[in-house]
Amino acid sequence: MSFTLMGYGPGDGLEDISPFCLKVINVLRWTGTDYELEIADPRRTPRGKLPCLVYKDEVVPDSSGIIHYLESRHNIGLDDHLTAQQRASGRILQSVLEEHFYFILIYWRWTDNLGWGHYKAHIFRYLEDIGVPGLIHEAAAWSARRNMIQTIWSQGIGRMDREAVHGKGVELLQALSTLLDTRAFFIGDQPNSFDASAYAFLASVVRPRIPSPLQAAVQHFENLLEYCERMRKI
Repeated sequence: MSFTLMGYGPGDGLEDISPFCLKVINVLRWTGTDYELEIADPRRTPRGKLPCLVYKDEVVPDSSGIIHYLESRHNIGLDDHLTAQQRASGRILQSVLEEHFYFILIYWRWTDNLGWGHYKAHIFRYLEDIGVPGLIHEAAAWSARRNMIQTIWSQGIGRMDREAVHGKGVELLQALSTLLDTRAFFIGDQPNSFDASAYAFLASVVRPRIPSPLQAAVQHFENLLEYCERMRKI
């Protein structure tokens, strides 16, 4: 049994530059599942975004939808050992990461000029990988940035000034550090899908060479850095 995971491709030591793609990769890797990665164009996927999982003639979109599909259709999962209370805690953690922390992360990649100055190299590489002619890379990157800035604005983070965004990011890092404390995992005592998500988002701050106040701030949370290193080695 082999799956194909369509994503944006690797970057700066990450298997995929997108935390949502990396979340699924973590689940596949931690369960020992046979899979291959494919750099894809989101415009050709069912929901116009990545990741998507392909198995035979099935195409499954959305990171959480993919994990549910793997669990329900192929008995591939990490959460059987979790109690109902732990699952509920995990969903709250995942919601904070994917609906709040994510927009702070992408603010520093797309909106902030310093971060964008480094991140656009990943965009140019990705455009080349999906076959976009080099002559229009600059225009395509500009269009993508404009759309992402609008998304971040609509969510609310983009309406804050730079210092407020940084303050919100530090607050969330502090909350995550306090929640983790000295434990090996955020949820339970074994690898699980919620830690797959937590590691994906934290590693997306810690590891890429995309400078930002958020990346500087996370260096002060030793347990989060140790957590990322521990999860990377699973």
